[in-house]
Amino acid sequence: MPIPGGRKIYYNGLFHNFDVEDPSVATVTELGLNTACFCHSEDRFEPITVFEITNACTVADLLDLAEYQFGMKNPELIFGTFHTSSQGRRFALKATCPSTGFTVDLYKPAHQVRDIDVTRPGETPGEGPEMRLQTLNRIDRSSAFCGYTLHALGIPNLDIVKIVDELQEQYVQIGQSLHLVFQQV
Repeated sequence: MPIPGGRKIYYNGLFHNFDVEDPSVATVTELGLNTACFCHSEDRFEPITVFEITNACTVADLLDLAEYQFGMKNPELIFGTFHTSSQGRRFALKATCPSTGFTVDLYKPAHQVRDIDVTRPGETPGEGPEMRLQTLNRIDRSSAFCGYTLHALGIPNLDIVKIVDELQEQYVQIGQSLHLVFQQV
């Protein structure tokens, strides 16, 4: 069924009602367009080219395909959120404690980093000083990460990545079939 956009309904899951005095009435709020919001900007990923690959391919494979498909000379992969105010999808290289200098190598997608991964020996996970992540979300052919698979970098199937060179930028979707993500579609 189609879902109308631009509206939201408040539902209180704790009390199983719609946060109104009469529980048979739903509170519907009309949402306006926020032109300052990246998600509301039009054509933010237009056009998108679908590559019939999966996230099992390497960055080098993806850059080769972009070179062939778009005629790029020195393509570079940019993954994650493309808005400058957002961290987006990142690959964690290491975590460092700014006060002590203690550093831990991680080499995993940032969303997979757990408290125990960045805890100093003898400390309880989550109770030590805050660790700062050193991350990357851009890879070119000279990078040591060019041989990594997109999956190892934390890029899921059906994600949109950006491929750039000196002259152009292209948005690429990794695969097309929903079966890459959902087993029963």
